[in-house]
Amino acid sequence: MWMAKVGMDWKIFDGSSRHRSDAITRQAISLKEQRDDYLSSMISLQIRQTWLDIQETQKRIAVTQQANVSR
Repeated sequence: MWMAKVGMDWKIFDGSSRHRSDAITRQAISLKEQRDDYLSSMISLQIRQTWLDIQETQKRIAVTQQANVSR
């Protein structure tokens, strides 16, 4: 008498959905970092532009005051 047993293990969900989830999470983190960098750059640019505008205004005020004194 002979007997043979054959077994097979087949996973319907092989983890690919988990890999996709991990990839989406990494992409979301990357996008958040890019957004944060962009916002930081834009804020720095606005601060710099405002500072330059203040400097220019102060110089114009000084020139206007000198012109009024010399009249």
